[in-house]
Amino acid sequence: MSHLLLLSCVALFISVGCQRAGPAPAGPVEGAWRLSEVHLTGPDGESVDRQPLPALYTFMREHYSIVRMLGEELPRDNARLWYPTVAEKARQHDAIIVNAGTYELSDSILTTHPFAAKTPEFIGGRTIYEWRVVADSLWLTTLDIRSVWVGRCSTPHGS
Repeated sequence: MSHLLLLSCVALFISVGCQRAGPAPAGPVEGAWRLSEVHLTGPDGESVDRQPLPALYTFMREHYSIVRMLGEELPRDNARLWYPTVAEKARQHDAIIVNAGTYELSDSILTTHPFAAKTPEFIGGRTIYEWRVVADSLWLTTLDIRSVWVGRCSTPHGS
């Protein structure tokens, strides 16, 4: 059964289509979802990627995890297998999204609370989505992304 996962981020609009990777879920968002399509809309228009790099979105009863490869092609092996250079590490870091944590679900809002993430600033933050099910599709629209450092800024003395 095909499912569509729709994400829109602050200045960009991203929708991703996912296909269920396991048995039918107990709840409306529960299950493992493989990325099958990505729509990105920004100031320059919309692009559609019908063959995105591998990704897995998993929602369990109380926990979630997201692992998503970014880019247009699979990463290359390191020149020396298992011993990446600094440049190779930087390239690999920029090519993947990884986070996991808990989530809350209401009638129309899904809020993720990452307690583990590749990007330290995201740990302790949150992402708020509006969600809805239409036919066999799950739609998620990003409403708000807050990293742990948001709100910890102050005006410099004397300003």
